[in-house]
Amino acid sequence: IVLIGFLALFIIRLGGTKVRLTTNRIIILHNFIGENVKEYPYESILSISIRKGLMGKHLDYGDITLSLKCRGVKKKVVLHGIKNPLLMKYAVQTMIYQNRGSV
Repeated sequence: IVLIGFLALFIIRLGGTKVRLTTNRIIILHNFIGENVKEYPYESILSISIRKGLMGKHLDYGDITLSLKCRGVKKKVVLHGIKNPLLMKYAVQTMIYQNRGSV
């Protein structure tokens, strides 16, 4: 029963978060019950970190934590179950660099 619950949570977490990168912001869509959309400009991202569990290392998924500063307030946003999180991290870092270079 515990294993079934773990697998259900695993499936929900993998299917629940989508990330879109635009030229000037990151858009995060959470689709569990209803839809929740958050947008953060790249200049608000202070740092990005990745955490992969044992299964994540083998299946190439993990959690990405964005440290943000929005309107003077620091906060963390965790994106759960991101496929190929290292590639996503590099893509976000590239967009941050391009945005800071164009200002």
